[in-house]
Amino acid sequence: MNKSKLVQLVKHLSPIQKDRFLKYLNSPYFVSSYEEAQHRTISFTKYLYHEIATDNEDIASLQKMNVWKILFPTKPYNDTRMRQEMTSLTKELEKFLGIEYMQRDGEAIDVALLEYYASHQHLHPFFKGTLNKIQRQLEADVTYKSSAFYFHLFKIQRAVSSFDSLQPILEDHINLQKTIFSLDLYYLISKLEYACLWVNYHQTSQTKSLIEESLILEISESQAYDEYPILKIYRYTLLILKGQFEAQNINEYIELLKNHLHEFYPKDAKTLFTYAYNYLIVSINQTSNEQMGNQFRERLYELYIEVGLRQNILYVDGKLLPNDLKNIITLILSLPEQGEWSMKRKTQTASRFLQKHQHLILGTEQEAYYDYNLAHLQFYQEEYLQSIQTISSIQLSNIDYILAARRLKIKAYYELDTIDELEREINSFRTAMYRNSIEGAEITERVKSYNMQFIKLLKRILHPKTFKNNTRIQKLMDEIQETKLIADRKWLIEKLELMR
Repeated sequence: MNKSKLVQLVKHLSPIQKDRFLKYLNSPYFVSSYEEAQHRTISFTKYLYHEIATDNEDIASLQKMNVWKILFPTKPYNDTRMRQEMTSLTKELEKFLGIEYMQRDGEAIDVALLEYYASHQHLHPFFKGTLNKIQRQLEADVTYKSSAFYFHLFKIQRAVSSFDSLQPILEDHINLQKTIFSLDLYYLISKLEYACLWVNYHQTSQTKSLIEESLILEISESQAYDEYPILKIYRYTLLILKGQFEAQNINEYIELLKNHLHEFYPKDAKTLFTYAYNYLIVSINQTSNEQMGNQFRERLYELYIEVGLRQNILYVDGKLLPNDLKNIITLILSLPEQGEWSMKRKTQTASRFLQKHQHLILGTEQEAYYDYNLAHLQFYQEEYLQSIQTISSIQLSNIDYILAARRLKIKAYYELDTIDELEREINSFRTAMYRNSIEGAEITERVKSYNMQFIKLLKRILHPKTFKNNTRIQKLMDEIQETKLIADRKWLIEKLELMR
């Protein structure tokens, strides 16, 4: 009996729910049974409350024979009857939980009431008052405009259409059109949302897709839907996932996210943010067009600051993940030094951001994460010795930080032109890559490839034949641009440019 559905449901109840369920059972309106049966059901419930309160996983008293003695003290045990009692109480408890859940959804109750008034002509005088109340709530309380919002709107307008159809004179059919349009919006937004989830999943699955994404994209492109940002966001996201997004739309896409991502439920907003972030990162790493790459970096900065942070998507219990901190600092310092983004402004922005989050880094290695980002800032300010000293004093367990710190140290030795130390660091780093681990942290094949490309190309840059050899330099630059996965691409290109 301990593993029965009934016992598991009772264990699930909070103290407040237990009290409300007893009140529910005491109400003859909800329990259509004889008084004796109702009394027995209540006794059964109280007995379960008492026994399960011990939190014992193997409650000896919860044997059917023992429970039977409580319910039917003068009758011989009957297993069929005992099962019936358990089934009956389970049904009542499930009905109660269903009512509890529905009562939390005030919108659903209001719409149900609206539909009830619409379907009973003698109650029509109350219809408009209820409708006005719902419309006021929509204007004042709506936070999230997901597909569920448009389905809610459809049900309201369906009730209005039902009400209008029973009126003596029909002035027009405008509300019928609104009803159909709301249903279209619900359908399209839901279809786009699930298509995004499917396409993202399908990238790692061989399952044949039954979703006609192209048809949904074509329908959603209609000008009739231009004023619905949620639909446009999902449409652009689906294009990104299908590899059909046109880069010239990136500014509009980021503006839509900045202005409307807060209208999505937090979980959905986080997913959409991640899709946009991944697209920009891949675009930055793969583009060979410097101007386009800089544009992507600027859009990524906007996405991080104005969406991820200001809309509280990236914070976890008020704290920032170490990788997000590193990515933001790296991004600020890699922004193009043109227009408003001077070297001084980038340094100040990165420094302020780092200071602000010094004690807001998630995890137990706050000081080490802070020191790494400080070393990165020192490197950017050409304080190479200080950067090496800062890196050498920290210990990290995060593989992304470990590898970034080792590359930063290599770059600092390169800038200082200390060949012996540079060669030692390169060889040590390369050995760790071959061993597939560094400082106890495992290195995946993808990460290994990403970092080995950096080492391979840096060694070729260091080769004596490269200096002032424009043909060799150009060949290396083309190779760096064409390599899809490579660490510190921008820095490698800058070093080659200086060697012409």
